[in-house]
Parts: sequence; C-alpha cells; structure tokens
Amino acid sequence: MNCNQEVAQLPSGTNTEASESSKAEECDAICKLRGVSNTAPLALQLQAIDAEYHHLIDSGQSGKADHVQDLFVWKSRQATQV
Repeated sequence: MNCNQEVAQLPSGTNTEASESSKAEECDAICKLRGVSNTAPLALQLQAIDAEYHHLIDSGQSGKADHVQDLFVWKSRQATQV
C-alpha cells in the first residue's frame, strides 16, 4: 500500500484536524519562545504572536512573518468562536 492509498483511507476531516493541531502547536511554540504559557489568556497569546511577527519583520524575514501573521489570524478566530 502506498502513501496515497493510506491517506485515502483516513476518515474525513483528518487532514483538517491535523492542520489545526499543527497551527496550535506552532502558536504554542511561539508563545513559549516569548515567555507566555499556552494556558495564558488568549489576549496574551495573541500579543506574543504579534511580537514574534514584528521581530521577524524587523529582522528582514518577511516570508516567516507572513506565516506568523496567518497563525495570528487563525488564533484570533478563537476569540470570536462561541
């Protein structure tokens, strides 16, 4: 069985769940890097992600900054979910 066949057998939504989990892990890592716990209030986590974004922009790493900005948008959506 090759990789494509294995992926085809995964339950629907698994790739989305993996992507969401990966984004959450990246956000947690950025927060840890910035000294913010992953259990801190969402506003503090967003501040940490924003600080990382600005650090990357200031250091000329716009490609990475774009990715961090996408993570910020994804994480900020948690504030509007009920």
